[in-house]
Amino acid sequence: MAIVFYLAVLPGLLDITSIEILDYLALCGIVFVIMGIIALTYGAAASGMRRIFTSGHSKLRIDRASGGMMVMAGMLVASR
Repeated sequence: MAIVFYLAVLPGLLDITSIEILDYLALCGIVFVIMGIIALTYGAAASGMRRIFTSGHSKLRIDRASGGMMVMAGMLVASR
């Protein structure tokens, strides 16, 4: 989705007809670096969340919270 966003925004930021090969290579390099940083950030966040969610106490709280939401959803459906 991010690539589609960049492609949609790009014509509004610069004149596409005047881009030369060096400009194109610079844009590709910038997008490559930014996408790499974003992917590494998502990976680090997922790794941290994995450690949090797999601990015994956190898993118990998550299970209880999701069970409570399922009970509330069932009660809502039954009340209609």
